Amino acid sequence: MPDDADPLYELDCRSLHGYKPSGEEGIGGALAHTCGEIGCTVTDQDGNFIDKYAAIAPRGSPLMIAGIYRLRFRVSNPLNVGVSDAWSRIREGNREGLAWIERCRKEQGLLPLHLRKRPAPNRAPSHRQQARADGLSLR
Repeated sequence: MPDDADPLYELDCRSLHGYKPSGEEGIGGALAHTCGEIGCTVTDQDGNFIDKYAAIAPRGSPLMIAGIYRLRFRVSNPLNVGVSDAWSRIREGNREGLAWIERCRKEQGLLPLHLRKRPAPNRAPSHRQQARADGLSLR
């Protein structure tokens, strides 16, 4: 990776246990949905990435995707100027990346992300939902 490389946006961020820390969602999901809608699927039917990510960049710009491990315990105090500046840059890059996605969606004749119909999550029902479906009442 060149010394002068600069991140454009964050694709995804997960902890070792799979959850996404609040505020660190990235734009990988929005890219995956957009790619799926134009017939270039990068996830399985449950929405899990299948050994690939989609990426978007301005035409003609060199593009590299790097997987970087985020330290679990890191300086995260927003009163620290370096931390505040870094998060500001990440969020700015993510906003710019989402704007690129929206322009691509418009060019492809797709609805904006906030207007598209979201599929119902593919989860097992809770014990309360299953009991209701079985005609039982839990109190």
